[in-house]
Amino acid sequence: MSWKAVEWAKTWNGELTTAEAFVLFMIAEHFNEKELRAWPSAGTLERQTRLGRSTVFRSIRKLEGKHLIEIETWMTPQGRLLSNRYCLPLYNDRSVPRPGGRVVRQEFGADGKWLTEDAEEEWVFSEADFAEGTAS
Repeated sequence: MSWKAVEWAKTWNGELTTAEAFVLFMIAEHFNEKELRAWPSAGTLERQTRLGRSTVFRSIRKLEGKHLIEIETWMTPQGRLLSNRYCLPLYNDRSVPRPGGRVVRQEFGADGKWLTEDAEEEWVFSEADFAEGTAS
């Protein structure tokens, strides 16, 4: 949880619809300062905002269009989608998607690290980081 990211998100309140502001607040609340991104699932965002699924997705698209968030799509080698990673580039200029755009093809290595095919580095996460409802 990042209180600093939440405080940053509050500064955009007047420029967003209520739904967009609430989704941004929840993404900011899940922001991990070490990893420079948040990864709440769509279900988590729905439960925490009490908004419908289509409203959450519409708000995410609008926030991306306003450049308040950038999205990384992650999936397993078998093609199963994992929770998106949300970057907040206006909050922290180092919070940007990895080179090449979307991150794809994740796999969990025997050493406990998530490995990527299209990245120069490995990101260290535990399996619990990807469990439903966890984000930081």
